[in-house]
Amino acid sequence: MSYENWPISKIAKVIKADWKTINPAAEDNLEAMFHINEPTDTYYADDGDTIVRYFLSNSKGWKGDTAREVKAALKKICKIR
Repeated sequence: MSYENWPISKIAKVIKADWKTINPAAEDNLEAMFHINEPTDTYYADDGDTIVRYFLSNSKGWKGDTAREVKAALKKICKIR
C-alpha cells in the first residue's frame, strides 16, 4: 500500500494500530503526528518535519511490512534520503 499521499494524521492511525508495543521515546512524537497533516504544519513549538524525523529516529524497533512501507512514505513526505 502506498501511504505517500496520505495526511500524516491518518498515517499515525496506521502506526498506532500496527505497532503493538510502542517505544516510549516515540510515543510523544506519534501523538503529535495525530495533529498534523503536512510537514509544514505545526504542533505546539515543533513543525511536522521535525516531529516525523524524531519519530523515525525512535521507531527502529517497529518492524514488519507495514513498518517498512510507512517509514518509507514518511521519508518521502519529509524528503529524507
